[in-house]
Amino acid sequence: MQSSFKTLLHSSSKLKGKPVSKLELNLKSTLINGQCFFWHPVPNQNFRLFSGVFKTSHLYLRENDQGIIEFCEYPEMPSLNQELNDYFQLNVNMGELIEYWNSQDEHFKGLSEKIQGLRILQQEPLSCLISFLCSQNNNISRITQMLSNLTSKYGTFICERDTIKYYSFPTLSQLAEIKENDLRNMGFGYRANYVVASVQKIIEKGGVEWLNGLKGKEKKEIREELLNLKGIGLKVADCIALFSLDCNSCIPVDTHIWQIYQKVYKKDKKETKLNKKNYDLISDFFEKKFEKYPGWAHSLLFTADLPEFKSEIEGGEKNEKNKKKKKINERDNEDLMESCNVKELISKKPKKK
Repeated sequence: MQSSFKTLLHSSSKLKGKPVSKLELNLKSTLINGQCFFWHPVPNQNFRLFSGVFKTSHLYLRENDQGIIEFCEYPEMPSLNQELNDYFQLNVNMGELIEYWNSQDEHFKGLSEKIQGLRILQQEPLSCLISFLCSQNNNISRITQMLSNLTSKYGTFICERDTIKYYSFPTLSQLAEIKENDLRNMGFGYRANYVVASVQKIIEKGGVEWLNGLKGKEKKEIREELLNLKGIGLKVADCIALFSLDCNSCIPVDTHIWQIYQKVYKKDKKETKLNKKNYDLISDFFEKKFEKYPGWAHSLLFTADLPEFKSEIEGGEKNEKNKKKKKINERDNEDLMESCNVKELISKKPKKK
């Protein structure tokens, strides 16, 4: 099985044909920040090579030595470049948004300089919904493993590459065949009931067509529809809406965002618990603060708080300290040079006759 990497090119009219750089799309910042659980960093590649299933193909995504994003798929998908443009929402001008968000918030500005190229994915609503049903009281690593087990057992076989077998995410009809005990035996715990009940409800409402039909609707309407599914609360509904239903104004509020809000933005008035009132208060606060694509801005705040991005944050702070130290040293040297020049002039001052 032979395959070669191809450059990911912009398909929008303004940038059509231009290679996508890591500043526009950072693979680590985008693929392992808790919005999607189907991508895996290839070991010993410094987060520059990722493996995952995209639609009906297995895909490698990588950042090459020149900082350009490339892809390699099997089986081949003739329209893959366009599909990846849509998936990564490359039509959204991140440079303009970052500049605007920075002008709105000094704290955000400090983080955006350290975590670059983060984009919100446009995921398939069904796989996104099942993913976030599994996310409750869970961590990224375990969610990823649960979904991998689900996919390999109930999905459709795609191919085998480098001794690893890859499967597509189960269709709604494939999910409908799964029994609650099957999922419990796979370690889903109480979430097994949520998955089985929600799949049945989606079928009753009209299937994938109903779910996909929520795309682009108002936040209130999307929330109301999703909250009718078992196991979905406000945070999970907002995650599904933001990451798969074109609702860029959604601000999922979890413990990370709750703590950031308390620590950075409301130092003088701390709330005691995250109830619905405070959830809405925090969500409205960030929506008004960032205004344009606020859900995207919120995701950068969230990502910066994850342990996986500690090196970026600390590295940025260290570089900033070094820059300040360098400036101080440069000023000291200038003062020293000026002092030396004065002394030199004094020493060269002609003696009075």
